[in-house]
Amino acid sequence: MIRKTISLAFFACAAFFAFAYYDRYFKWRDCFNEQGRCFDPETASVYVEQAGMVWALMFALTLIPALILWFKKPKSQD
Repeated sequence: MIRKTISLAFFACAAFFAFAYYDRYFKWRDCFNEQGRCFDPETASVYVEQAGMVWALMFALTLIPALILWFKKPKSQD
């Protein structure tokens, strides 16, 4: 039970990082210039290309333990 709860917490974090990856990098991937920056005039925000790697890494680092904990076989109670 505890293992499944921790796994769900990891899944929630992975979902947050996946959304952050999409919001901060993926939908702007065609806008980046040669310096790796994209300026959004509507929100006056500057997006950097390196953010994609950081958010994707955080997503992977939370998804992998979540999957391991979720599918791990429980120890037998002999």
